[in-house]
Amino acid sequence: MFHRIKEVKPMNNLHLLATFYDDAKKIYDVNQVLHLWQMSDLKNIPFLFEQVKVDKGGYGVVWNDYLDLSSEEIWSNGTLVEEEIISLDKAKKEMKQGEFMTHTQLLKELGK
Repeated sequence: MFHRIKEVKPMNNLHLLATFYDDAKKIYDVNQVLHLWQMSDLKNIPFLFEQVKVDKGGYGVVWNDYLDLSSEEIWSNGTLVEEEIISLDKAKKEMKQGEFMTHTQLLKELGK
């Protein structure tokens, strides 16, 4: 069974957030494949990593004609994201720049 990706977002420290068609979300650490041919370009060429996109059909992610990762690699070696992390990310995006949230407000936002 193929685990197809419907969305990918670059994150800090060469991590990807991949959303699959079954709505599972996984974080994949690209650092673990930097030793492979050409993959070090993702670290060495400014802004290349941020250009990641889902390959046609969702069977992987690509940066250019030479750099790609299969959806199965991301599924097998990625870390499943809990919904609280996604909710926290959503809460951060909804905050205005320069706005702060107390710990109590954050717990309330997460429904705790």
